[in-house]
Parts: sequence; C-alpha cells; structure tokens
Amino acid sequence: MFNNIGKKIKTLAKVIFWITFIMFVLGAIGGGIAIFATQDCEEYPAYIAAGIAVMLVGGGIGFLIAWIGSFFMYGYGQLIDDTEINRKTNQKILAQLGGEAVPEEPAAPVAPVAPVVPQEPKAEGEWFCRKCGFKNDASAKFCMRCGTPNE
Repeated sequence: MFNNIGKKIKTLAKVIFWITFIMFVLGAIGGGIAIFATQDCEEYPAYIAAGIAVMLVGGGIGFLIAWIGSFFMYGYGQLIDDTEINRKTNQKILAQLGGEAVPEEPAAPVAPVAPVVPQEPKAEGEWFCRKCGFKNDASAKFCMRCGTPNE
C-alpha cells in the first residue's frame, strides 16, 4: 500500500489538477450560458461577447488555480521520490566502499578511547597532537586531524 508512495502522491496531484480544472471550465461554461439565456443577445450583441469572455476568462483562471494548487502536492511526491533515490544510491556507495549501511536504531555507546600519548618531535618544529597523535607542522596552531590546539 505504501510502496512507491512518491509516485502515488504525484499521480493524485495530477488527478486533483484535472478535476479542479474541469470543474472551473464547467462553471465558466455555465456562467456564459446563463448570460446567453437571461439577456437579449439579438438586441444587444455585446452580451454574446460578455458570455464568451466569461467562458474564456473563467477557464483560464481555473487552469491557473488548479495548476498552482497542484504544485505543493506534486513537489512533495517528487521530494519523497528523490529521497528514496538518494537512500538507495548511498547504500550502493557504502557497499562499494566496503562499509555498512547506517543502522535504523542507534548503536550502544562506544567506550571512550584512551588518549594518545604525544611523541617527541622528530624534525625541528614538528609537534604531535596530545589527543590523536597526528604529526603536525610547526606553523599549525591546531591539529590538522582533530582540531586540538597546540599547547
């Protein structure tokens, strides 16, 4: 029932668009016919133009309202489709990299890793991060790996 929901939402948006558009067109035609039926079109030909204008303008406005009204629902369906595509693509990339997919439930907390004991610099000006042990240049004020300040 909920498989491929993005496509179903987009289809529903299209159906609602057409129903709304048809209802506006029928209303516009009814308005034009009402003008023709209630006015003396033979004596005043301007009423014919008014009836036709009501039909055309009503149909045009109906089209715009139905079209703009369907934007959000169709866009939501497209967003769901794109999200599903991104999820599948990410899983493929993770599989190619030899990683695992992110679990649905968060895993139990991992025990903290013991701090790395800094090593003595081997070249003049180099320093090793006291937190991760990364060898940094003398000009670095922060560790290039973890961001720990050089003290």
